[in-house]
Amino acid sequence: MTRERLSCKNCSKPPAPGKVRCEECAELHNLTEAKRRAERRAAGLCVVCGAPAALDDDGEPQSLCPADRETYAYRREQRKQRAKRKRTRGKETRA
Repeated sequence: MTRERLSCKNCSKPPAPGKVRCEECAELHNLTEAKRRAERRAAGLCVVCGAPAALDDDGEPQSLCPADRETYAYRREQRKQRAKRKRTRGKETRA
């Protein structure tokens, strides 16, 4: 259970329901992050951390560095395993 925030993470306004920022700050944050990702992608850098991006088979930069690619691959595998366990538990309770 998470605690409800009383004020926006960036200003003193109340946050949007279930969020940490008010709608105005969230929109500004999203625009800033989109601009940062676009600039990094254009420069051939990792969109997450700004390190040099991994190269694909054609020598073109991908959008993630090797470390972040590994992290996201690990997280993706963990999600698959959790979903599989959840499906398996559901079958056990029905039987």
